[in-house]
Amino acid sequence: YMYWWVNGLLSEGLTICDAFLAWPDDALPPRDRAWTLATAGLLASWQGQTNSGADYLNRSLALWDTLPEQRGAALCHLTLGIMAVYRGEYDDAERTLAAGLALARQYGDDAFGAMLLDSLSNAAVYRGEPGLALVYSTESIELAERAGDSGTYAHALINLADIRYRLDDLSGAMIDANRGLALAREIGDRRPIAHALSLLGRIAIAHGSFAAAARHSRESLEIARSVGELMGIVSAIAFFAQAIGATGRTRPASRLLAAALAARETLGAPLRLEERNRFDPLIDQWRAALGDAEFDALWAAGQALDLDSAADEALALDLG
Repeated sequence: YMYWWVNGLLSEGLTICDAFLAWPDDALPPRDRAWTLATAGLLASWQGQTNSGADYLNRSLALWDTLPEQRGAALCHLTLGIMAVYRGEYDDAERTLAAGLALARQYGDDAFGAMLLDSLSNAAVYRGEPGLALVYSTESIELAERAGDSGTYAHALINLADIRYRLDDLSGAMIDANRGLALAREIGDRRPIAHALSLLGRIAIAHGSFAAAARHSRESLEIARSVGELMGIVSAIAFFAQAIGATGRTRPASRLLAAALAARETLGAPLRLEERNRFDPLIDQWRAALGDAEFDALWAAGQALDLDSAADEALALDLG
């Protein structure tokens, strides 16, 4: 699955998986079918096909349960857990991610363990347990380093930076984000590059450096789009909108934020409280600046945009 995942070929990969899954049982051994289902579930979920993704993943888990070696079930738990985090179902996320982590520990898979711990840290911080999130994230760094996997280590560093940001440790967040970004650029892993740039954009917003925030967010958008990272695309558009809105460009900002928030609902990932606290005051400010009628028209137009069109608009804006 890593080839399709890293290169952003999610649709192509899913088509190939479906072709394999159509083979009769005697042509595709149970272990291979379980891996293929797990891969299809990951690829479908990250394209926003969350219901079909969950179906693939649950079928894979049922098959792994019949096999003597169950290492691959950890991938199912990881993907299902991440999707539960996006939906705001943090207790469910913790249960399934913990099950995956137990398997990773059982089979000595430090790289997978690090990824599962990253997601557990996100569930913990969103649930209001920052101390536990930091414990998970720190262990993730240790496992990723022990695994010797540069990509996983870059992801873990950037995730730790994100946790530090949520704990208001902006200097620590910037250090870790830049370390992870440098490593990800060195190995050419685009997903952590997009995540790091998005985070650096948020840090720049916190520092009032809105031009830098817009540049970081737009580069994050370009890269997230190149690998089909839907949530990354949505986040980059939202933070780009915040950055340009802070410089007085409230009209395009309103359209783009409306598009991003509508896409979150479509993807089944409603805003968390912290995000509401970020965006609701902006909406009120822009409405006051533009007037109800103009703001409502811009907002409705933005909500009608599909994600590709919103990304096109953001990428076409002249930042001067």
